Amino acid sequence: MRKLPPGHCLKFGSSGLEIGRWYDLATKRAPTIADADAARQGLRERLDAAVKARLVSDVPVGVFLSSGIDSALVAASVAAQGARLKTFTVGFNGAGAYYEERPAAAVVARHLGAEHTEIGVDESRIGEVLDRVFVALDEPFADASAVPTFLVSEATRRKVTVVLTGDGADEVFGGYRRYWSELHAARWNRVPAP
Repeated sequence: MRKLPPGHCLKFGSSGLEIGRWYDLATKRAPTIADADAARQGLRERLDAAVKARLVSDVPVGVFLSSGIDSALVAASVAAQGARLKTFTVGFNGAGAYYEERPAAAVVARHLGAEHTEIGVDESRIGEVLDRVFVALDEPFADASAVPTFLVSEATRRKVTVVLTGDGADEVFGGYRRYWSELHAARWNRVPAP
């Protein structure tokens, strides 16, 4: 087994396997944005179009809702398009406020009029599901979020078949405090040493 390189696809046909590049970030750079309002509008239109395309389904659709901006944007787009909004959030019982996403997610869900489900996880369950999490992963994954994501997926499946997420967009939209900290640290690192 081999993993495809980023931006590549594999085709199988009469001539055998063919691996080719379908996307090259270096050639796809966005032009410089001169009009911030037009850029905001364009971003919103693209986000809404992407969400709308994924709402076409013969089965119930839900949204994983964390305390980040990414999933809140996806949930808001679903609600704005008139779809019945079902949101799902996972949290660790007894976790400190910094790691607990359920209260902030509940505020967003209420604001959007969502049918909201919270899944609480006790530390004791982590060990019991760890083997199942490892089996479900396609490759090594060094992020502890795999456990709560597995548990919320398992609970969500009882109510919906398809789930939209905002995975990966918090880095772009600065959705968590740690990204703001990294931005400030990067600026500070540009200051020459005395």
